[in-house]
Amino acid sequence: MLIDSWNDACQGTQSGFQSETLSLFKNGAAYATIETRSAPFYGQGEFEFTPTSAIPDGSGGVLAIFHNDSSECSAYDTSSGATATLANTNCPTSSDNVVLGKNNTAFLSSGQLVVAFNAATLQQNWAYTSAGSPTLVAATDDDGVTIDDSQQGIIQLDENGNAGTPVSTLQDAAPFDMATWEQVINGDLSMIWSPSGSNGVPNTLADSPAPMLGENQYGQRRPPLCQNAKVICALAPEQDNLQGSFPPGVKERDIVYKAFYFHEDTKELEPLSGPARIAWNEELLSGASVVCSFPTTVCQNTPAQYNSAQAEDVLNAGSSGVATIKQTFFVDRGQVRVFWPSLQILPSGFEANQWTGALTQIATTYTNGPRIQQQTPDRFGVMCSADCDTTPP
Repeated sequence: MLIDSWNDACQGTQSGFQSETLSLFKNGAAYATIETRSAPFYGQGEFEFTPTSAIPDGSGGVLAIFHNDSSECSAYDTSSGATATLANTNCPTSSDNVVLGKNNTAFLSSGQLVVAFNAATLQQNWAYTSAGSPTLVAATDDDGVTIDDSQQGIIQLDENGNAGTPVSTLQDAAPFDMATWEQVINGDLSMIWSPSGSNGVPNTLADSPAPMLGENQYGQRRPPLCQNAKVICALAPEQDNLQGSFPPGVKERDIVYKAFYFHEDTKELEPLSGPARIAWNEELLSGASVVCSFPTTVCQNTPAQYNSAQAEDVLNAGSSGVATIKQTFFVDRGQVRVFWPSLQILPSGFEANQWTGALTQIATTYTNGPRIQQQTPDRFGVMCSADCDTTPP
């Protein structure tokens, strides 16, 4: 948002005329005019526009928050053309005070208030009064929003504005993945164990173009790439090696998964080059084995693997014998399919890898080599390109 203003005062009398226009600019060009005001000028400005926030509105337009001579926040949506003042909101000077949740619901923090309103009509749904100064953490997939109360800690507000039990141990922290939150204490980064859903606080983001404040790891004011409505993320084995292990005679299978994404606009499958948090949950179906099970334990990629959007899973029967494990994988807090190749003969007579994906897979730790079986696989017809891994499962 940009303010265009000018004064035309009469010399010696310090009186004249003031006009001020608040506009939205996109790539340096005027995108929309929000409001223009004109009034007599008597030495000092009689009114003033102050832009606060601008986020995607979920309908291809922009939701802008600002205030004028009144301290109350005003909102403007470019898609609907609606402008409204949000009642009883003292607009902050911070540029991070609004997020977009599910069902076209926007959330705004202002003073001690959190306000939910429709991003298109700008009609207010509810208002919550906090004990301290609330900061928005993220809009979540349960139609609610997570806030950080300066006095009480993390609080989950549901779709009607009802507050859950405050979690003081998470104060000033932010969710990092499906099981942990990150917090800076005395200049050092600390990780806090709080799996999604514990304390009534989900770690999953709302499916919207702007569910959280500030920038993501790609330097954009948007959710992670895998949370984009036009993007389908998936995992596929980049390395799949079978080797000897302990005890003797038992084979270990080391699988390095790589995150990929398919964009609706480009129609191309690309490796995810930026950082990505990959985590997986395991359910022991039979046998005895150490598994990663929310909320007790979690498997996730290492810091080095995070930067390269990779994750390594080691399957080994060990001394416990054969075990059957159900696996579910997540990329940036969203569940994804894991794709595996199988060699197919094309009508042309040539061979090619046909990739099929499934949201869950069964790993069986046979002593001569663990095996993986997909549950209800999808066949999207995605053929392997020259740089794909061709090792069969």
